[in-house]
Amino acid sequence: MKNFIVLFSIILLSACATPTPIPQDVKDKVAQISTDDLPRNSSLEQTRCPKSRYRSFDKHMDCKISVRRELAARQMMREQNTAIEESKNETIKN
Repeated sequence: MKNFIVLFSIILLSACATPTPIPQDVKDKVAQISTDDLPRNSSLEQTRCPKSRYRSFDKHMDCKISVRRELAARQMMREQNTAIEESKNETIKN
């Protein structure tokens, strides 16, 4: 019984830890945004793209830009979800 509970909790926690995939339409919208307008998060960029891993400047910047694009996509998804929730709340109130 203990093994079952431990196994079930591990499966449950691993399912909670998986990130939500970014839809292709959001990725396409983010790809159209210029790199100067992308949101920056320096601590996340330093964690995912350390200078010691990339010897060339171009590869290091490509990594940073990919992190910025992912941040922008997640921000767009969050904004879409809040807009959907607000519209649902308005329809419920009316």
